[in-house]
Amino acid sequence: MKTIKTIYKNKRFALLLTLFFLFEIPSFLQAQNLRCANEIFNTTQLQDSAFLHYLQTLQSSSNTRLNGNVLEIPVVVHVLHNGEPVGTGSNITDAQVYDAVRGANERWKNIGGDGVDMEVQFCMSQFDPNGNPSNGIVRKDASAIPLYTEKGIGYIEAALIGETGADEAQVKNLSNWPHDYAYNIWVVNKIAGGWGGYSIFPLWYQYPTDGVVITANSMRYSSSTLAHEIGHGMGLFHTFQGSSETTCTANANCSLQGDQVCDTPPHKKEECTSSVCNNSPDSMLSFKNIMSYCGGRGIFTEGQKTRVRNTILNSTRKFLLRSYACIGPPCDTARTNLNITTCDASIPVIHYDTLQTSKGCDSIVKTTATIIAAPTADFSFLVGNNSQVSFINTSVNANIYLWNFGDDSISTLLSPTHTYANPGTYIVSLTARNICADDSTDKTVTIAITTTVKHTNSVADLVIYPNPSNGNFNLKFDVSTNNTYFLEVINTLGQVAEQHVLAVGKEHAISLTNNLPKGIYKVQLIKKGEIIGSRSVNIY
Repeated sequence: MKTIKTIYKNKRFALLLTLFFLFEIPSFLQAQNLRCANEIFNTTQLQDSAFLHYLQTLQSSSNTRLNGNVLEIPVVVHVLHNGEPVGTGSNITDAQVYDAVRGANERWKNIGGDGVDMEVQFCMSQFDPNGNPSNGIVRKDASAIPLYTEKGIGYIEAALIGETGADEAQVKNLSNWPHDYAYNIWVVNKIAGGWGGYSIFPLWYQYPTDGVVITANSMRYSSSTLAHEIGHGMGLFHTFQGSSETTCTANANCSLQGDQVCDTPPHKKEECTSSVCNNSPDSMLSFKNIMSYCGGRGIFTEGQKTRVRNTILNSTRKFLLRSYACIGPPCDTARTNLNITTCDASIPVIHYDTLQTSKGCDSIVKTTATIIAAPTADFSFLVGNNSQVSFINTSVNANIYLWNFGDDSISTLLSPTHTYANPGTYIVSLTARNICADDSTDKTVTIAITTTVKHTNSVADLVIYPNPSNGNFNLKFDVSTNNTYFLEVINTLGQVAEQHVLAVGKEHAISLTNNLPKGIYKVQLIKKGEIIGSRSVNIY
């Protein structure tokens, strides 16, 4: 099996890692059993101009072609135990490992939460780097490495509050898969200094000890530690990044300061119900965040999703998207990519099929499906002069239309205009179709008598209230059984925006149905082609 051997060639980054241990280790903690070592380490990284430039490059060169697809990251879990039997002490069971990864996936997918689905999932490797079957778990006895049993793994051989752990490189090189093949997760008995986990921020080159380190006690379904540490490994900082016990982080430019995510307001790490940094309802997006230290944390935000996806697609993490660790390599045939368009919403967006060739090898077919959404029919209309009606088609997801105007006339135009020969009330039907389905909707159009409207000098003011109104108002006017009155709403262009037939009675409730824009309209009452009353109405 090909492994990665740790050799420290980047002196500048090694110096950053050493400086990390000169800071005071934080004592506050609510959600994790043990501390996260990235708290101080990321602060040190952010003091390096080359690292800051790299962060900006990650976020400014995002590849949006894959947005909307689930990004699959293969992982391998190395259980580095003290020689105990499986299921005892630090040599945790396969079931505990699988449950922990499942818990991380559920948190990233936001199952049962009120955050966002990160659309990133982590699959257990099914094949090792040599193509041999694997369950994604490697077990190694690390007890022979000096200080490992007593102190646990050290972090780049640094002293932690006077304690020196086992050499990190030596421990990890017991089992270290290529970093462009699988994302490495090391489960250890303990981490020198009392941490619960840490991970390496994705860099612009393959770092030899890249991956997550987590204690066996924290590697479980009920703990959010794994989801938290993977968050660091995919480009996220703590939500309280840059704050101290006495000061809040600067946040004038939220994309470059603090945690560099604009929808996670800054707070101090001990603030979990209210914050002196930004005491607003949006603060709960940070308090409940997986990248905080607060109890009950369980969400990611849309801004964090964008940052993670940009990081994966533009850092060395992108090579993991091409790995066959979870699906197996094709042997004598090239991997086939199929793109299909389908009406079946139950078909997975991405689906893999394994076919047997004549030589008994696996050929992998990746099928990417585009689901055609069902159409929704809708329209509005405008009644003009001379019984002419303009129809505005507002249907979605359709490309074929059938209009029935209610007078034995039809049209297949997108937004037709129709002239009615006779006054009356017509049921207009629109059917919108695509290759998958169709949808229909009906609306009532009233056409008044087409006689030219006469203007007289005795037009009375109508009593309308409330005025202004939201499009719903009352009209006081006595209509007897022997008379027909039309109420027209005229826009500033002189067009009839709506027309209503008044029922018998002395007071009439009018509701405008065409979602008219805000403005001043003229309402006029017509009897036998003559305007007998009018009033200006302000619609807001």
